[in-house]
Parts: sequence; C-alpha cells; structure tokens
Amino acid sequence: MNIAAALEAVGAQARADFAAAHGVYRRTAPGVEPMDDADSLPRLMVPVRLDRVEPCSGRRRS
Repeated sequence: MNIAAALEAVGAQARADFAAAHGVYRRTAPGVEPMDDADSLPRLMVPVRLDRVEPCSGRRRS
C-alpha cells in the first residue's frame, strides 16, 4: 500500500494529524499559518509510461 492510499484509508483526521506532525505547509507568503487540511499534503508523482511517446523531431506542428 502506498502513502496516498494509506492516508485515504484512515480519513481526513489522519491527514490533518500527519500534516501537523510533519510540518507540511502550503506555499504561501511568509507569516501565513500552516495549513492542516488535505490540500496541504504534497502531491505524489504518478508514473508515466514512455513507451508510446514519439521522439521529437525538433519542428513545431502547425
């Protein structure tokens, strides 16, 4: 189970506790209070399949 699935499984309170415990902050201006909601957690990278990507020819399509 990955981190995102585990956090979703335990709900919003666990996400808020995680953010508070680990100092997860939303990127805002200096002096802004830390956010403790689910939106303040960092987004996980999604793997992308590259086997179907065409090589770039260096020319723009019109």
